[in-house]
Amino acid sequence: MPEKEPIEIPPRGTRGTKMPFEGALMKIAKPFADMQVSRYRRAKDATAPMMMGFPTVLLTTVGARSGSERTHVLGGFADGDEAWLVMASKGGAPTQRSSRSC
Repeated sequence: MPEKEPIEIPPRGTRGTKMPFEGALMKIAKPFADMQVSRYRRAKDATAPMMMGFPTVLLTTVGARSGSERTHVLGGFADGDEAWLVMASKGGAPTQRSSRSC
């Protein structure tokens, strides 16, 4: 097995990228994301839904304070029969995505 290169850790204070027009883009994209979620939930087959050629999973979380359910479409790859590797990002931004923007 080839030797793995060490992971480069960025210096503290790195800000990542800022998405231009982030708020406006989210308002435009929300209806499309909601349509994707409802389409995936209606699907009868057991295969993973695809988005832009990649398999996706629906991740539903419950707000700790509000108790509100939020469902997000994330990229995912099957890891065996009963496990998935799930990935998500905010375009490299240094902060977590606000649940208020969902």
